[in-house]
Amino acid sequence: MHAIAPTRPTKARPIKARTTRMKQCRIELVASPTAPVEARQQVRAVISVWGVPVETETAELLVSELVTNAYRHDAGEWITLAIQRRHGVLRVDVHDSASGRPEAAAGAGVPEARESPEDRDEFDDIPGEGESGRGLLIVETLADEWGFYRTEIGKAVFFALHYSE
Repeated sequence: MHAIAPTRPTKARPIKARTTRMKQCRIELVASPTAPVEARQQVRAVISVWGVPVETETAELLVSELVTNAYRHDAGEWITLAIQRRHGVLRVDVHDSASGRPEAAAGAGVPEARESPEDRDEFDDIPGEGESGRGLLIVETLADEWGFYRTEIGKAVFFALHYSE
C-alpha cells in the first residue's frame, strides 16, 4: 500500500499595497452621433465616483469636443476614453483609428499643443461665421494641458485638468 503524504499548506504572504491616488479606467464608445453625449455622461460619472475636485462642466465640454472631432474625422467603429487620475491631474485620452493630425475646420488652423494657453489671444483663429472648427481652440483655452500622439492603430488626443489634492 502506498501512502500519499498530505499536502502542506502554503504560507500566505500578505501583499503590501502601496497607497496611491492613481485611478484609471477605459471606456469603449461606438463611433456614432451619440458618442459625445455618452462621453460626457461617462466623464461626469467617473469624476463623481472618484471625487475629483475639477469643474465637471469643463471636463464634459472638453471630452465632448474631442469625441466629436474623432467621430467627424473618421474614428473607425470605436472611440476609446482612457480616464486617469494621478497626482493632482485628471487626464482624458480619446483614442480613435484615424492616423492624421487633429483637425479644425478649414481656415481655423490647428493650435499648437502646449502646456499653458495664457500666452495666446484665445479668439485669434476663430472663423467668422463658421459653426464648427472651434473645438480644438476650446480645448486649448480650457485645458491645463493638451496634445496628441500616434498609437498602433491611429491616434489619441488628450486633455488634462489640474487640481489641488
